[in-house]
Amino acid sequence: MKDLKQASGFDVLFNPALNKGTAFTVAERERYKLRGLLPPGVSDPDVQLDRALQNMQRKHYDIERYIFLSALQSRNERLYYRLILENIQEVMPLI
Repeated sequence: MKDLKQASGFDVLFNPALNKGTAFTVAERERYKLRGLLPPGVSDPDVQLDRALQNMQRKHYDIERYIFLSALQSRNERLYYRLILENIQEVMPLI
């Protein structure tokens, strides 16, 4: 597996351990050749966390929440683990 220094473009976006989604800064997007592969706006990691938590909470059933978390883990591990750590009481019964 490549580390972030060697990876670029799709390598970064398709590696859940390296992917930060829209939290990549403009400088990181240039460095890792992500221009055009992400939406133009940069999101703060706290905003990403709030959106992910709200999306999970909108689900009506626990199985839907579990599927949401599983999909999040497979695309953005940083956000997944942060969501768990900062909302352990709510998320732990799901995983």
